[in-house]
Amino acid sequence: MPPVEEPDPEKELIGRETDALGHEIARYSDGSWEDLGRVEPIDFTPKTPETKLGYQSLAKGTGGDVRCAFYKSIYERAYGFFYSAKTVEADGYGYYSLNGVDISAYGLTMDELKGVWSTMKQDYPEFYWLANQIYTLGDTFFLCIDADYAEGSVRQTAQTAVQTSAMECDRYLNGMMSEGERALVIHDYLGADITYAYEEDGETPQDDAWAHNISGWALYDAGVCETYAETFTYLCDLFEVESSVVTGYAAQTGAMGGHAWNILCLDDEWYNVDVTWDDGYEKNDASLVGREWFGVPATEFARTHVADTPDGGLGGSYQFAL
Repeated sequence: MPPVEEPDPEKELIGRETDALGHEIARYSDGSWEDLGRVEPIDFTPKTPETKLGYQSLAKGTGGDVRCAFYKSIYERAYGFFYSAKTVEADGYGYYSLNGVDISAYGLTMDELKGVWSTMKQDYPEFYWLANQIYTLGDTFFLCIDADYAEGSVRQTAQTAVQTSAMECDRYLNGMMSEGERALVIHDYLGADITYAYEEDGETPQDDAWAHNISGWALYDAGVCETYAETFTYLCDLFEVESSVVTGYAAQTGAMGGHAWNILCLDDEWYNVDVTWDDGYEKNDASLVGREWFGVPATEFARTHVADTPDGGLGGSYQFAL
């Protein structure tokens, strides 16, 4: 970001206002303005399901009312745990589970239940502690916590780091920017801030839980493609830009490998963003961030990226209709 030009002493301050992101903006007699910084705290409260692209997609599909009702039920379980400092103990089946949801009234198949669960999980990167597993017992559906985040103190440390890192990104943003400008700043910020995480061999992508969610960004400034994609959507959501995580496959070094990226809505037009690939722009200089994969139209993007589909997989491989 270029430095904000200092106001000329000859200019007259004609007013101050709070912009849409909660920054104080000073306006001067010559038409210029200056961002004086945040004056309202960032609201880290998860937004309602109705604002989420995955939920909206389910609502438009067959049986949308029922699927959305189940979505809200499991969202409420996750939301209720969002502020919890409780340490979760393993249950009798070895899972770190939350209170279950009665599924008897929904009439959904197990595949449909998993699809709704996967959609909710993609919609809320801030629920990073949710495990990539669920289980049912009779008519009860259980969300599970990843064992690495069962300790309340671990989650509190990660949550503090997430909020601190978000406030760092906020320094480069303000409500005077267009949505596209804010999305590009977030893209560049993450490309400069995150390093792709490998195992000790320097070649195998890191397999630890933190490397696959937003806690990797916040705690270690590192992660694999899921960290890049989920953090991009998390920050876009936080700073009023419409985005979502996409899972699928990408052509890389002659092969198709599992991958995650983002879709981005600007002025009612949809574009694709791959922060991970742009971070690989110049490996010899971590300060350089490419923009080749920012705002790419679907036809061009599809040459290298193939998204999962609602009927193409289950669990973590399920993608709501784009």
